[in-house]
Amino acid sequence: MLLHSVSVGQSRNVSPYGVHAHLTRQDEHSFTQDELKLYQQAHIGWLRTGFVWASLERKDGQWDFERCDDVVEQCNRAGVQIMGLLHGAPQWAEPVVDNLDHWRDFVRTTVTRYKGRVPAWQIWNEPNLKQFWKNPNPEHYAALLKVSYDEIKKIDPDALVVWGATSQLDWPFLKTALPLSNGKFDVMAVHPYGYGDPRAPEAYIADCIADLNKLLRITGVGERPIWFTEWGWPSHRGQRGMSDRQQGQYIARAYITALQAGLQRGFWYEFQERAEADEVNEDAFGMVEYNLKPKPAYHSYRTLVKARPPGSTIIGQPAKDGLIYYPAWKRPDGTTVHAVWVVWNRWAKPRMTPVRFKGELKESFDYLGKPMKLETDDSGRTILPLDWGSPLYLVGPEKIIFE
Repeated sequence: MLLHSVSVGQSRNVSPYGVHAHLTRQDEHSFTQDELKLYQQAHIGWLRTGFVWASLERKDGQWDFERCDDVVEQCNRAGVQIMGLLHGAPQWAEPVVDNLDHWRDFVRTTVTRYKGRVPAWQIWNEPNLKQFWKNPNPEHYAALLKVSYDEIKKIDPDALVVWGATSQLDWPFLKTALPLSNGKFDVMAVHPYGYGDPRAPEAYIADCIADLNKLLRITGVGERPIWFTEWGWPSHRGQRGMSDRQQGQYIARAYITALQAGLQRGFWYEFQERAEADEVNEDAFGMVEYNLKPKPAYHSYRTLVKARPPGSTIIGQPAKDGLIYYPAWKRPDGTTVHAVWVVWNRWAKPRMTPVRFKGELKESFDYLGKPMKLETDDSGRTILPLDWGSPLYLVGPEKIIFE
């Protein structure tokens, strides 16, 4: 059984914390109930999952919503919000730009079925990639988006329409598609993967958000909430992978960095690994193993939500000193929390860093939730054991003064 039930009206929340999972797909659907228990334990508020046209209407007029119905029902009971991903034309309706009447019927049928139960719909996935749109064309995507927006708003005016996030911040594609959209979307989305290098979150996440806001301005669209509807780093021994430990560090640092820079919501890609053996890049993004055994990334995410619960607000003060990051926020109850970490250096043991606090330290714990007992030196300074790349959460002080 799920941990609790929440009515749809009560469960609409402002949580910035989401995951992508393929729960409506045959290979992952059987894990739905157990996955939702893990979401609840970590207080993950949102799920992005596919409502794939090719699976729902294999033949014109023949519909099969069985798995989607089950996922929506279970998520509604669990209090987990769904962003439904509308994409994937069946062969009989390709190319989709030449079959917009059929697409409109798919959108109408699906959104009507889940009106009031699915609060957000994303229109296509990475339309700038041939993998998902046979011949990527920003004009064609804009046409699809406008049709979708008009249809969704007629059926469910409260539902959010989310831009079909491009892979990376694809300026040429977006610079053409955005003006042609006539502003017919509620949320701007992008997939800012950084695992190709792999790049650390601090190296580019804040710039990505700033650049995206700039792009919205110069194309005349104006301000929109920004969601990352996929992002993540895989953990494997291959060229583009990292250790499970580093993946856990990155998930905390990425979210903190992005939320401080103005991200409204992020969907981590992905929740469950795709296979028992996870040495293939695409199989290794999960924050839990294929058998749902939590990886460090899951514990890190759960700890992050505890430290920075929904409704927390940014504190505008310096958040970086050399290689040390120390962003802060206020929880809804008014408590100040700091996250402190070092992005890079050469040492085998934690770096003992002396600080003074303005205000009382009430609690301290590491990025996996382990309580940390901090020592003081003879001059009354608190010593922070900064382990390379690992955020340390400090609850209570209004300010940290590094010495």
